[in-house]
Amino acid sequence: MFNGHRIYSYAQVVEAFPDWELDEFGLISFRDLGGMIYDATPKMVDLESFGCGCFLFKKTGGENVLP
Repeated sequence: MFNGHRIYSYAQVVEAFPDWELDEFGLISFRDLGGMIYDATPKMVDLESFGCGCFLFKKTGGENVLP
């Protein structure tokens, strides 16, 4: 894995977007838990050594329209 992947914690991703609100979160587990886990908790993420988080953010205090 060295220098081959970018691995971030759940908290790092959420904190990177302070002006956005997390609307949905899903987890694709590499522990063979049956595909996408919708509404996964941060605790479930902590059990992963290598998983894929899918984050859907919405802008707070304004319209959710791209320029």
